[in-house]
Amino acid sequence: MVGNRNSGRKKEINSELVRYKKRSFYVKEYFNNGKWVEDPNFTWFRRHYGARWQDEVREWMRQDVVAWRKFSHWRCNCEGGLYANYRHDRIDKCHTCGEFRTEAVRRTYE
Repeated sequence: MVGNRNSGRKKEINSELVRYKKRSFYVKEYFNNGKWVEDPNFTWFRRHYGARWQDEVREWMRQDVVAWRKFSHWRCNCEGGLYANYRHDRIDKCHTCGEFRTEAVRRTYE
């Protein structure tokens, strides 16, 4: 192996608490002039961000989920896991704990 013992991927600060799971990420390819060419948008995105492109995709996913969760969900008093106390705005009443989305919705049901 080329290089000294510190030349590879650097260990993260919280490496005992964080790990990465491999997921398939499909990039569209086009057949052009006898060879396959990656989607130009992805190529430019990778060129712009370089080795940080995966971090940028993760940050975009985080911001998108925060915005979606904030604007189209409400929280009830249920206990549980990751999605346990988030209800979509179409659901006016939590059928687990019996809480209503708003006071106006509660009055409508009574």
